Amino acid sequence: MVYAVVFRAAQVVPALQVLGVGPGDIHLDNQGVLSTLSGGGTWEYRTWSTTIQDATNSSISMTLAPPGTGVSVIDRVEIYTRYTVVPEPSVPLLVLLPGLAWCLRRRRH
Repeated sequence: MVYAVVFRAAQVVPALQVLGVGPGDIHLDNQGVLSTLSGGGTWEYRTWSTTIQDATNSSISMTLAPPGTGVSVIDRVEIYTRYTVVPEPSVPLLVLLPGLAWCLRRRRH
């Protein structure tokens, strides 16, 4: 999830691009006005989200930029990650095997 605070007057609001993720897979979840200035500009927030499956690299490339030749003013960007740890198939066996061996050994004595 990417959260950004941008200034909007005559400038274009930036769009998020993530390398390896299609534009249709990036969702604009929230947007709104934080404050309005007397000159007609507004500070706005945007929250985008996407899911990256089967990631093989330890880094992800993202671009937050205006479309085309426009200009954007970005004040703050925050990136939140959620991930799922998939254990190795042998981990439960390595954890349970010593306990099972101890129980069997104790039974024999």
